[in-house]
Amino acid sequence: MAVQAGAGVTGEPGDQQKGVGKPRSGAAFLLAQVGAHAARLFAERIAALGLTPAHAGIFRILSATPGMTQKELAAALGTLPNRIVGLVDELQDKGLIERKARHRTGAAMPLRSRRRAGR
Repeated sequence: MAVQAGAGVTGEPGDQQKGVGKPRSGAAFLLAQVGAHAARLFAERIAALGLTPAHAGIFRILSATPGMTQKELAAALGTLPNRIVGLVDELQDKGLIERKARHRTGAAMPLRSRRRAGR
């Protein structure tokens, strides 16, 4: 049995049911490709600043809702609170956000992004 280049690309009877032979040029596929490309470019550009897309997500949420606790931030981002702790630590170490103790115990620590002159 010989296999030709492009065989099955246009589809054989019954292939459409299996999803075989469908060209990858549908709108959903192209949008996914554009999204992946944009995400990669974004990650490369902010990496030059020592940041990750996860850091950018934190900035996006805090700019809209300053004073959130880490637990509230985790819920807004749809991730676990223990994942946020390390990211917040990194941003605080860079001087980009600050924690403010709400109570004497420091249990709830609202987060705020720090604005820098000229930015």
